[in-house]
Amino acid sequence: MPFKYSDALPAIAALVNDLAGETVALLDASYGTAPLVAASLKRPYWGLKEIQGATLDAVGDLALLIASTANHPARANFASRTAALTHRAQLPSVDTNSDPIVGVFGSICDNTTGRRCDGDKDVNAIERLVTGGASLYAGTYYYAVIEGQRVYHTLTSVRIDCCIFDYEAEKLKVVTAAETCPLPDAMKGALVAAAAFKLMGKEGALIDAAAPLGAYVSGISTLIQQGGMPLAA
Repeated sequence: MPFKYSDALPAIAALVNDLAGETVALLDASYGTAPLVAASLKRPYWGLKEIQGATLDAVGDLALLIASTANHPARANFASRTAALTHRAQLPSVDTNSDPIVGVFGSICDNTTGRRCDGDKDVNAIERLVTGGASLYAGTYYYAVIEGQRVYHTLTSVRIDCCIFDYEAEKLKVVTAAETCPLPDAMKGALVAAAAFKLMGKEGALIDAAAPLGAYVSGISTLIQQGGMPLAA
């Protein structure tokens, strides 16, 4: 199940001991306030905007890790595709809806049929098929490869699977807190820990206390880069 930012923000505030309330009942009331408001914070170090900023940065970091890991299952949460690309076209920086592309590109497919292209031909072999195919070779070939900043293929046009993350659009979601976080539910704990570490790691008096959070976040980052997912909380 996806989770909302309104679920994560109070957990981050609680982890950094920033919730207002001198009794258990008052702390519960602060924790249960959705969306989180400034009055729910006692602010020994951080205000609401700082917690929101750390949350946004943490989401962006995790999203980039996922998008940069080929075949990671959570790439589906950020999945999109490019516009149609002709042979030798430069790789785009935005998807078909002009949203920013992040991470590594995925499968290259025929733009018309959606058939996945084979990647076992190098640029020189593809160029030979493209330039001499009409007279020397019969049939339709589904070959494509990315080299440098361009895509080379044997079709009329292709589209490439990709991941997107719009920082400014996500910023609005974090501020309103009612929106769903794009991370999978199993990464809610990772988000909370990463945001808390970003806050605590800036305070000299709290650096030692933040060390376990840093170790946990580092472990989650390694797990993501290996294609894994943390256990759901």
